[in-house]
This record gives sequence, structure tokens and C-alpha cells, in this order.
Amino acid sequence: MRILCFNWRDIKNPAAGGAEVYTHEILKRLAKKNDVTLLCAGFKGGAGNEMLDGINIARKGNALTVYLEAFWHYWNVHRGKTDLIIDECNTLPFFTALYAKERTVFLIHQLAVEFWNLELPPPFSWIGRFLEPFYLRLYSKHLTVTVSDSTRQDLARLGFRNIKVIPNGSNVKPRETVPKKAKEPVILFVGRLKKAKKPLDALQAMARIHEKLPKANGFIVGDGYLKDELKRQAPDYIKVLGRASAKEKYMLMERAHVLLVPGIREGWGQVVIEANAFGTPCVGYDVPGLRDSIQDGKTGYLVQTGDADAMADATVKILNDRKLRVKFGKNTREWNRNFSWEKTAKDFQKIIELSDK
Repeated sequence: MRILCFNWRDIKNPAAGGAEVYTHEILKRLAKKNDVTLLCAGFKGGAGNEMLDGINIARKGNALTVYLEAFWHYWNVHRGKTDLIIDECNTLPFFTALYAKERTVFLIHQLAVEFWNLELPPPFSWIGRFLEPFYLRLYSKHLTVTVSDSTRQDLARLGFRNIKVIPNGSNVKPRETVPKKAKEPVILFVGRLKKAKKPLDALQAMARIHEKLPKANGFIVGDGYLKDELKRQAPDYIKVLGRASAKEKYMLMERAHVLLVPGIREGWGQVVIEANAFGTPCVGYDVPGLRDSIQDGKTGYLVQTGDADAMADATVKILNDRKLRVKFGKNTREWNRNFSWEKTAKDFQKIIELSDK
């Protein structure tokens, strides 16, 4: 089968996140039996074309022009020569519903909704939020794959009917026992340092935790336009480390007592499941995606959105209760065992095969 996937980024893009991990893990497994091409935006230092894990990656244009480049590339190279298109939506889809005749799977991790107002200035934020339901409905009759029941419900409210939920896998196998944690409490944040991920809320929560537990330390891992501001505001007991390798990230997750996830909306919450592999519970806002990846009261806590103090209080509750930490350490590792990229890719493959009949 010849598969053409459109996504705004690939796994090597410096701004790649959980969506790109999901896409790459699936495509590299599909590429074992299929001819797979991923068309995405270019980035500084990235080759125009690259074969990676069996995927032919074609990088065209930039973050803004890639949507036009995708249309041109499809029309001049792949039209009539493709069996399946995967149109992946990260804020914007590639609008293949308007021009492609091939069988198409619409892949969407989450709706933007609140992102518009946080990440764009007016009037662009107003326009984006107003238009989002209309352009998404272009795909309402397509086979649609999403990663959480929260997003499924959002799509169903827009009139989507053929929706399949295939959660993220995990890059980390659960440890047999909870690893030895740092001697003093370690609180961790891992994610893009942008407004939608609310790292400043994590900073505020860490400061409140330190007030109640003076030996607690915080670590903020990630890159983004808020990094300098976070460094300016961070007291000496909170380290803003910036971008980290996977190995460094997992070492911190292993030592951490709690992971904070204060985003306003997630597709799933990849870092939640990764942290769970090390017996590390998570405290997150009660928002779409995190409601799916955090089992409230079993693998961590969900607190009121935007309430950094409530996030801190829930974390302190975990840190002060050894029996609770033991319970969460067991539950988180058991929860992680439900997720693997092999299972995710197999489920995706089954959906593709069934839709072809």
C-alpha cells in the first residue's frame, strides 16, 4: 500500500512534541509492509528529503507554507499514485477533503479551542476560534482517528460519526519496582515552554510546595519562548533546564516524586504515561486529554483548571503520605502496562485494513 501522510512537523523538528512521536511510531511500523511518505515543514538544518526508519520524509516550506506545499506536492507527485492519505490536524488540517480523491484518514489529537486566545493575538485568535468548527466539519464523514475519549466527544459534538480512539503508546517499559527516588522531594515539569502548557503555573505550584516543604526542589524541562521568563522568575530551588535528551528526561522522571501537568488541553498526555513507568504519579488540570491519561485518585490527581495552588496542595498531600505514594507507585506502573507503540500501530493498521473493505 502507498501511504501519504501530511503533518506539520516530523520527529526531528526541534519543535516536535507528542503528536510527532505518535506519528513516527505508527509510520515506521507501517513502513515495514508499505511504501510510506511523510510530507512536513522544513526546519533549519533539516534535509529536504530523508529516509528515516523506512519513512520517506519530504520537508517542504516552513510552518506557514507547508499547507500550500502539501497541495502542490500531492497534485504534481502523488495524485493518482497513492492508496491512502493520512491528513493530520495540529490546529489546522491540510484540507485534503477539498481536493484529494483517495481514501483518507483524518488524524487529530485535540481541538485547539483555548489555544487560539493564548497563542495568537486578536483578531487572529478570534478568527481562528470562530472558524475551527467549520473547517473541522469538512472531515465529519471521513474515518477519523483520535487519541482520547475527550477528543472523541468533542468531535461527536461537531457531527463526526466514524471516530476510532487509539491512545498513544509508551516509549518506556514499566519498572518492576518503583525506582529509588531522590532523597528530598523532587517536583518535575516536562513540556513545551509556551502559554498553552502553562509552565508558569508549574513554577507557581513549585514555589508554594517549597513554602510547605522547604527541602523540595523543582525542575522544569523543555524549550520554548517562555524559557527566558521562567529563568528570570525561578528561585534557586527551581532549575529551568531547557531542552533535554530522552535519556536525561527519563533520569529525571525516575528520580521525581511527582510530575506536574498544568496544560489547558491535551490530546492525551504522553509525559504522563512515561512518568508512570517509573512509578511517578502526576498532578494535572482537569482538562481534555489529562482526564484520560491521569486516573484521578489512582495514578495521581486532577485539580481545577488554572488553580496552581490546588495543584501544589495535591502534590503536598502525596509527598506527606507514604502509603499514598506506595499505592500510586503500584497503580502508575500497572496503568503504563496498558500502552505500547506495537499495540497502537496494530490498531491503526486494523482500522486502515477494515476501511478498505
